[in-house]
Amino acid sequence: MYDNGLIFPVLIRFIYGCGLRLSEATNLKASDINLETGEITILHSKNDKSRTVFASASLLSVIRDYIPRLHAYEGEGHLFRGAAGRQYSKLAADRMMVKTRSLAGLDGNGHQPLRIHDLRHNFAVRAMEKMLDGGMDLYACMPLLSMYMGHRSLRETEYYIRLTNRSYSRITEKTDSIAEDIFPKLEAD
Repeated sequence: MYDNGLIFPVLIRFIYGCGLRLSEATNLKASDINLETGEITILHSKNDKSRTVFASASLLSVIRDYIPRLHAYEGEGHLFRGAAGRQYSKLAADRMMVKTRSLAGLDGNGHQPLRIHDLRHNFAVRAMEKMLDGGMDLYACMPLLSMYMGHRSLRETEYYIRLTNRSYSRITEKTDSIAEDIFPKLEAD
């Protein structure tokens, strides 16, 4: 069964909620997801790496509803199926993204339009913020995030971390509270 209106929102939730690449999400099979623990096995991804990511409780709920609606456990087919039961294509996803952006009024604002891959970037920033908010050291966060996202190096992960004004102030507040006496306060003349 092919239902773009059902498939695309769930696909986007996977990418945004787990930090997946589009190809990783479209390569998934229902058998790659443990519906009890939320573990999602990503097999033979970019650079032929395999890894495990985790779905939140809310994403698991969406997955549990989605799988029976599309008969995703039947055979060894892909979780996201396009026309004729084949793997959902990048072209179909890109077309739906253009349509979604247009309907949401997000086109024509003078900036680069939102792309599906930008959701992976957003995941990286939010995951970093969450780890920092949990009290983790910045230098401990990066290797964990890098491994989770399937990167070969920290440099690849750094590319994904684009600090927003909100993120920057949150990080500097944390470092200021730890090292406020390193740099002396200067009095204005």
